[in-house]
Amino acid sequence: MNVEQFYQSGAVRDRMAEFLGGTTLDTATSCFIARCRDYDHPEFWASEPTRLDFFLENQTEVCRSLWDKQNLVVHIDVEYVNFDYVAEPYLDPVRTYELQQPIYDGILDFLARYGIHPLTLLSGRGYHFTWKISRQCCAFDSLTHITRLPSQLKQMYAQPLEPLGEIIEPELGAAFEGLGLVVEYVARCVQQENAAYCAVPVQFVDMPTVPQHRGREAISIDVTEYGDPLYTRVIRVPFSAYLKPWRNGSVPEHLRGQIPMMFAVPAAGGGIRSDVANMRDAERAVQLARKTHTIIPDASDATERLIEAYIRSDTARYHAWFYLQDHEPKSRWPNTYDRFRPDEPAVQRIFDHPNDLLLKPDCIRQVVVALCRRGWHPRHIAGLIRSKYERDYGWLNKWFKYDAGKRADFYTRLFAGSIVLGPDVGPDVDEVAMARQVMTFSI
Repeated sequence: MNVEQFYQSGAVRDRMAEFLGGTTLDTATSCFIARCRDYDHPEFWASEPTRLDFFLENQTEVCRSLWDKQNLVVHIDVEYVNFDYVAEPYLDPVRTYELQQPIYDGILDFLARYGIHPLTLLSGRGYHFTWKISRQCCAFDSLTHITRLPSQLKQMYAQPLEPLGEIIEPELGAAFEGLGLVVEYVARCVQQENAAYCAVPVQFVDMPTVPQHRGREAISIDVTEYGDPLYTRVIRVPFSAYLKPWRNGSVPEHLRGQIPMMFAVPAAGGGIRSDVANMRDAERAVQLARKTHTIIPDASDATERLIEAYIRSDTARYHAWFYLQDHEPKSRWPNTYDRFRPDEPAVQRIFDHPNDLLLKPDCIRQVVVALCRRGWHPRHIAGLIRSKYERDYGWLNKWFKYDAGKRADFYTRLFAGSIVLGPDVGPDVDEVAMARQVMTFSI
């Protein structure tokens, strides 16, 4: 059975429609569907959910928008990364998922404490945990008050957005900002409680690590989708084909023939080997589609309890301290951020070549550690990075779609948070310890 035949299954189409919300494609609550990006086919098709057949007939991967008409969709992504052997998760999938087992169990256990039981999918490299919060519930209202929506992002959300030409209301934008803080709290708790049981480092973004058993490998509790505007992010739809090994240019061509077809499937509870078999066998995946459901579970009330725990946490106190400061206004950049001169040659190189070094998480982290050591408040480190994003370094239209201030704040907040809250899993242990000593935040 090939991808074309797989997509002809009525059960597969039904499970996709369930995940999009509503009872039919016409009543789907997902604002749009899209194909996944890849290097060979960089165009990003975004269409109304009613055009699902077009995607399936073209045998593409299928994603849905995080942006939803009725709910705030919550998504946490866990995946195995290897910077030396990119094909590793596809050639040895059982080991790949066994390495993630402590984090997989940790996320489910942590969420269950509050009564959250997400829909859990696995695809080529890891897991996806998804639930939703009604926009009419107390949890949604609580999220809108956790933090403020930056004015520049509010203006972006007020413009008609593709493909529907609709806007994102300020309340939804603010709730998504608050959700990003809560998801970061979840990721930190899961890392702190479970990383010691993992055979490889556990981090929040895909960054090179020191060599492990099979190259520079790690587990990523990837929360980076909360570093960009809501309308830019999509999540994989259940029973979508998983074509990344063939279409993103990263897997060596001579290895691609050794990798079978793969599909995003729900974790069925039969153990890793059974789940991996379901993911890598079209017939088994179709059988699974016939006996399962993929409705995103509503955990509105339970998420309110999670938000309350976040508000009482050290992570929330750190976030409050982070946002006490503001970026310098643009009119002052010539007399503030533009006068910065790094002491370290490696950091100087990053600022000499911001495009594309300031787009790489490991380079941003290096800047954050270096400037925290010099006593900079992290919000001003973010302001400095933003000032580079908003200057002409050949970014083209990148910062018209994404938001420079939000991206700079997100990565700086994440890495500075690991310094003060721990654990930081980078190789520069001494530098991090020195940075921690001079930072003024106190739990």
